[in-house]
Amino acid sequence: MISNFADQIYLVKDRTRRRLTDIRALLLYNPSSIKPHDHRTYRNYYLVRNKEPYILVLMESFEDMAVFSEAFGRDKEAVILKFLPWSHESVEAVKHVRYFYKQHQEQFPKHQVHILCNTEKEKRLLSVITPHVHYINQNALIDERLFPLAAREPREFDVAYNSRLVRIKRQHLLTEMDGRIALFGDTSNKIDWDYFNVLRRTIPHARMLYYSHKPYLKDIPQYENIAYAAYEALASRLNQAYTGAILSRAEGANYASAEYLLCGLPVVSTYNIGGRDVFFDDRYCRTVLPNPHKIKTAVEELIAGKTEPAFIREETLKKMEPHRQRFRELLFNIHRQFAIPINKEDYWRSVYVNKMLLFGSKFPETLNAALQIKSA
Repeated sequence: MISNFADQIYLVKDRTRRRLTDIRALLLYNPSSIKPHDHRTYRNYYLVRNKEPYILVLMESFEDMAVFSEAFGRDKEAVILKFLPWSHESVEAVKHVRYFYKQHQEQFPKHQVHILCNTEKEKRLLSVITPHVHYINQNALIDERLFPLAAREPREFDVAYNSRLVRIKRQHLLTEMDGRIALFGDTSNKIDWDYFNVLRRTIPHARMLYYSHKPYLKDIPQYENIAYAAYEALASRLNQAYTGAILSRAEGANYASAEYLLCGLPVVSTYNIGGRDVFFDDRYCRTVLPNPHKIKTAVEELIAGKTEPAFIREETLKKMEPHRQRFRELLFNIHRQFAIPINKEDYWRSVYVNKMLLFGSKFPETLNAALQIKSA
């Protein structure tokens, strides 16, 4: 809901900026200059079926799809279910997808690609490229069993922010809440350190939950290499706060936004594109200007509202279910297409993993090992 004139002005300016970017991309963007990242040794994917026809769920760039298709073989049948790792509501994104989708289909005509969109607008835009486009927000496939509820009171922090400590995440917008912030994220990349040092100055009393003693951000050495917290510990850390925040301007659907909701945390977000707001609800979510005071006010309003965590979780799961059902039906239709008999209920239980993706898998070793099972 757009609350006032200042919000309307901001959104008009943002839309204008995006339109100008679209015009520039229409005239200048040339996706043929983009090269695949053949050298990457870790990938984000999940092999659902390890024999022909292969079924792969993929969260990699479009230009890198061919890396996986080469592993399957040009003469083999395969189906790739392609999630979008970033917002694709732009001319540049459509040109990019069209170019690499067409290139991939020419090189691998036996490899069918389905594009899974995080927003209805993405589905509408990308449907001009292929009929195999589906509105299935990636956040719907988070396993809620990993995010149990905790007692509402007492909680140590007013707001939790779960994200990498990088500039696009805009943690610095929490300046008016310094001292009531729980952060978890990583500084594993050296290019992140400049922004990390900005945060050490702007929110020095934020606490880093990666460490058991929860140090202040200001007390962490300048070039500390902070690893990301184990996924199994995430819910217990989120549940130390009353609300969750996500403050970037543009991303993909952003898993953290839904993980907060499954823990029963109300969410404060800035205006954004990418699809993270698909499961938001005005009863316990606020979308505000990228302004520290607006963010603080929204956090305080949500805390005062005292919405029951169980209610937030239940309503979120209701909103997720249509997306989950569409994903299951897509898999079932693929099996019907190739005349592969399955028991639907047993099949889904046997293939489901959190997010239907395995992140940071060693590549190509892990994929090759899985493919060799079929011939063992």
